[in-house]
Amino acid sequence: TKADKIALWFHPSRDDLALGETFELYGHDDPDQKSRICWGNVLEMEPPSRLVYSFTIRQMNGVITQVEWRLTEVAGGTLLTMTHTGLEQMGDEGFALFSGLDRGWDRHLSSLRDQCA
Repeated sequence: TKADKIALWFHPSRDDLALGETFELYGHDDPDQKSRICWGNVLEMEPPSRLVYSFTIRQMNGVITQVEWRLTEVAGGTLLTMTHTGLEQMGDEGFALFSGLDRGWDRHLSSLRDQCA
C-alpha cells in the first residue's frame, strides 16, 4: 500500500493507498506521471491481511471491476490470494481484455515474488 513499494513491482503511484481514497497508477516510462494506467478507490483495508479496491483502465470504457488481495499465514510462509472480479460486465469484449489483464497480473506477481526473494 506504500507508493514507493508499489512502484517496485506494479506501477508508480503519487500517494500511498488509503482507505476511502482514490488512487492512480502510472507507467514506469512516465516520470512526470501524466498518463494514468489504472485507477480506482480503496474500498476496504485490513492491514496487513486484506485490501480491496475498485479498478479500471482506459480499455474498459468506464466499467469498474474489483480487486481483492488476501495474505494468510501458512506453514513456512504466507499465502497470497488475488481475485479480480467484474469483467463479465463487458460481455464478449471482457474475455479478450481478461486475457491481456491475466498476462499483466502474471508479470506483476512475478515482479512481486522477485522483490520478496
